[in-house]
Amino acid sequence: MSKKKLAGIIAPCGVAVIVAILLIHFEPWAETLPVETYTLTTIVIPSGAGSVSPHDGEYESSEQVTLTPYPASNYTFDHWSGDASGDSNRITITMNHDYSIIANFAPTVSNPLALRAPECGATGVSLGNIAFGWNSLDAADEYSFVLSANPDLSVPIVEATSVAPFYMYIGALDYNGVYYWQVKALSGGSVISQSPVCVFYTIESPYA
Repeated sequence: MSKKKLAGIIAPCGVAVIVAILLIHFEPWAETLPVETYTLTTIVIPSGAGSVSPHDGEYESSEQVTLTPYPASNYTFDHWSGDASGDSNRITITMNHDYSIIANFAPTVSNPLALRAPECGATGVSLGNIAFGWNSLDAADEYSFVLSANPDLSVPIVEATSVAPFYMYIGALDYNGVYYWQVKALSGGSVISQSPVCVFYTIESPYA
């Protein structure tokens, strides 16, 4: 066989081998599947009370994300809600679906809530038109008031909210009665301080 004919056979074969190598290496027929991702949304309550790191974002499926709350000045982290729970200062989630996580913060209270009138253990308290009073907290936007004849405050006689640090009871209590009351201070719906449960005694019956 002549050299010219041999060269004519080898050249196409060489090209075929190179093309085959390139096809095997790059696999143009192989489809690149898109990576599945999920969305993380973080919310801070109340607004401006702090932040969460990392913030909102897209994450690949099964990726683990560790969230850390950072309270603003005069606030403290309270608890997680939404698609998370607990009060740990750090949580890790696995991104297997979209998440909406709420970081709840509470104002820092420097002075405790205390009941002023009637004083704890007060006797001879009138049966009606009783002015219940307690100290005001700057961080509170409302107060929850409970009055009951039971030490555990079950079956309350009155359960009300007030924006002022007092509550006027205009009902009628019983003579020789033993009553219990408590106040909770709230900010944005969260309890930031609560008083002890106090007891007082109404006037004795004049018909005894």
